[in-house]
Amino acid sequence: MKKVILIVSFLAIFASCDKIDELTKVDFEATLTEEFFVSMDGNSQSFFENINLVLANNADIAPYINKIENIEILSASYKLKNHQGDQTASGNATVIGTDGITFGPFTHQFFQDAQNQTVFPLAGVSQLGDLANELKTTKMLNLNFSGLQDQATDNSFVVEVTFVLKVTADAL
Repeated sequence: MKKVILIVSFLAIFASCDKIDELTKVDFEATLTEEFFVSMDGNSQSFFENINLVLANNADIAPYINKIENIEILSASYKLKNHQGDQTASGNATVIGTDGITFGPFTHQFFQDAQNQTVFPLAGVSQLGDLANELKTTKMLNLNFSGLQDQATDNSFVVEVTFVLKVTADAL
C-alpha cells in the first residue's frame, strides 16, 4: 500500500511540474523588419549588401531574449521601395543566409517592383526551419542580398526585409 501511495505521489508531482511548466510559457508573434539601401551605378552591373536581423532589437522579443525555447518563422519576404534612376532597369536578386541557404534568384523590374510594392516571399520549409534554428541559437540572422542588373545604369532603392516569427519563451 505504501508503494502505491508513493508511486501515485511521484506521478502527481511530475504531472503538476508539467502543468506549471506549461503555465509559465508564453507564445507570441513578433515581426523583425530591416531596411537597407542598394545603389548601382553605370560602371557596374552587380550589387551586394550584408544585413543583420537581431532579435534583441525587437521590443516584443527583448524581454525574453535569454528565455527563448523555440522560434518558428511564419513568413519571410522582402520588397523594394523608393526606386530612383532608370525606370526600365531590370535584373535579379538572391538572398543568402547562414550555411549558404539560398532564396532566389528573383527577377526584378526595379522601378515597377518598387512602385507596386511587390512582395517577394522567401519560401521553403526546410530553409526557413534552418534559419529559425539559427535565430534560436545565435539570436540573429546574417543575410546577404546580391544581384545583377541587366545593363549597368544608375539606380538605387531601399529593400525592406520582413520576418514574422512565432516565439515560445519561458515567462519566468
